[in-house]
Amino acid sequence: MLVVMFSGGLTMLTGTFGRVPISAHHSVVGSLVAVALITKGPDAVHWELVKEIVFSWVGNPLLGMFTSCCIFVGIDKLVLKRAD
Repeated sequence: MLVVMFSGGLTMLTGTFGRVPISAHHSVVGSLVAVALITKGPDAVHWELVKEIVFSWVGNPLLGMFTSCCIFVGIDKLVLKRAD
């Protein structure tokens, strides 16, 4: 676990100094997968769980974009462009 936290922290520092937006969550998950692969092999990784995490990294921003578009269009039509 020390290696996971150290590598996650180092990734965060590298991203910060490189002015690259980076997520601590992504860093730690990637470190956990890497340590499991190196120490125990591919069978030690719960690939279904990793797949769910990766899907949430892609799916949640898309869901947020869709939701905010719907809310904006609703406010635009019901409030901003309403005939007085």
